[in-house]
Amino acid sequence: MPGLKDRLTDAGYGLGWSVVCRLPESWSQSAFRLCADLAWWRRGPRVQVLEGNLRRVLQRVFAADLNPGRLRRAAGS
Repeated sequence: MPGLKDRLTDAGYGLGWSVVCRLPESWSQSAFRLCADLAWWRRGPRVQVLEGNLRRVLQRVFAADLNPGRLRRAAGS
């Protein structure tokens, strides 16, 4: 049986998706892009894991060290 936190989380996601589905696509894209840019700017632990994984993959592809600018471009920011 899910707890209260799980039910509130599910309700939040459901509400969010119902709102997003009713917005024009360009508004939704802009909102998600803003959230992604804020997450990248904060450089939290999940972003650092993403960056580390991208660095390993791209180093194998390019067989060279990556500068931070190239890595950020590859991550889409």
